Parts: sequence; structure tokens; C-alpha cells
Amino acid sequence: MQTKYERPTSVKIRLLYFFAGLALFAGLTQTAVMAVMPNTNVVCSFNIGFAQGTCNDGTNTFVFGTRSFQQRDPQYAAIFHVNNTPVAGLTGFENFFHLGDPDYYQGYIYAPLEAGVAVPQGSVNVDIAIYTATNLALCSAVSISNYQSEVSAVCLDPVFSNSVALFATSWASTSANDGIYEYSVNNLTNLAFVRVLPMSQTIYHMQGIICVDGMLYILSDNGLAGEVYQVNPTNGVVVHLARLNVAGQGEWEGLDYFQGYLVANEGNSGTVNWFNFFGLPTVITGTVDRKSTRLNSSH
Repeated sequence: MQTKYERPTSVKIRLLYFFAGLALFAGLTQTAVMAVMPNTNVVCSFNIGFAQGTCNDGTNTFVFGTRSFQQRDPQYAAIFHVNNTPVAGLTGFENFFHLGDPDYYQGYIYAPLEAGVAVPQGSVNVDIAIYTATNLALCSAVSISNYQSEVSAVCLDPVFSNSVALFATSWASTSANDGIYEYSVNNLTNLAFVRVLPMSQTIYHMQGIICVDGMLYILSDNGLAGEVYQVNPTNGVVVHLARLNVAGQGEWEGLDYFQGYLVANEGNSGTVNWFNFFGLPTVITGTVDRKSTRLNSSH
């Protein structure tokens, strides 16, 4: 029985317990996810133009447009390298692709090539291009078309099942059984299909994926805002974490993990927004690049 000296549990504390319970249900053991509320935890934003996604090498960032990408400093400002012909030499593929959300691993950048038109499953196709991070040069390309009809985003987990795993999302996913595909990274020219991850619910229009301490984080675009989900790569349990609702929103593209923050690009305003999902106390500051060229996107 509550006495007059006891204070009722606040709504905020109740929400913290609720999200903590969801995280435990999802099997999260290494990185605690804080309660994330709309419009309350944007740490900072940087103008980068309409990007399909970003990734980082721990120090600098890589910003991917639809048909070009750049290496920039940690505040997305100074430009070090630019690749305006990301699939030069892949004859016949340039006419129907655009770049998707990439990831960085051990000196290389893995970039999905989203089909701009319907491409039949099993067609002779290149779906993931691999670049050397030091100069953005194309060094390899692999096809996963025998398993996926298209791929919108990729991320790598270097220790999943005691090996290196690449997870690839399908933007056109229509069920819980065709959204996230797992591959084993044997070498730069060999991605071996492992399985389709059976999820506990369908996630539509996946635009970004990143692995943080063994858990997958997904960004989907629902037409109004960005939805962030946590997916357990072992059992496929899905937990909805937050709706990213920033003024001027138009299309959410790509998800990254940088300096402890989740980073999501909002296409209409041309900014990357840093979100404090993990309870970090510091605030990131830096210059804003307002000279970026906006790039069109089909999705």
C-alpha cells in the first residue's frame, strides 16, 4: 500500500523500465540501449546533402550519394577523396543502379548497388562493390543475385558465429522471411550465402543497417519518419526502438555507428543526425558543411 510519503513512479522511469525490458527480451547483453524518445536525443546534425548512407573507419567518414562517394573528416567537412565513377569497368551495370548504405571493415568499404529497375532474381549481376578506403578505388565486386533480387544496405559483424558475417537488407521486403540475408565473408571476391534471417516481424523499406556489439540496428523509411529497430541476428527477434522525427524530413537513408552514437541521414534536409541511443554523456560539436551537392534518390 502506498503511503503519503511515497512518490509515484514517474512516466519517464516507467518508460526506461519498459525499454530495458524490451532490450533484455531481444537478447541484448553487451550494449545497453537507452529509452529513445522522438525529437529529444539529437546530439548534433551535419549538412551533407542527399546521401544514400555513410560509414566510417573510426576516424574519418565516407558519404555515399546515388552515383558517387567521398571521404571526409570526422565533422563531414574537409573532403579528402572523391570517386565519381564508382562502377567504372562493370560494363552494362551503370545504367540501372544507385549506391546504397555501405559499411567499412579492415581497410575496405562494402557498398550495395541497388537496382534502379526490377532485376530478376538469379540474373547475372553485381550487387556489392568493394573499395579500398585509402583511395576509394574499386578493387572487387561480387554478385548475390541468386539469393536476393535487390540489396539496399549492408553491414559486417567481424565475430558473428566465430567468423566474419555480412548482413544485407532488402528494401522491397514484403514478409518477415525475406528482409535480412546473412553471408560469410571468405575473402574480397567470395561471399558465401548462409541463410535468410527469420524475423519476428516484417520491416518494410529498410534503408540502413549497422551492427553494434553483436546486435543489428535497422533504419526503415515509413514515408513520414525514420523507424529504428533492433534485430537479434541469432534468433531474429525484432524490437522497435524509436521513430526519428526531425523537422524537414523527407526520406531517411542509411544508418551508421560513429563515436558511440547512431547516425542516420535524413535526405530532404540533407543532414546526418547523431542520436544518443546508448546514454553517452558528451555532446559532439563541429563545423557544418553547407557546400554539399544534393543528389537525387529513387529510394
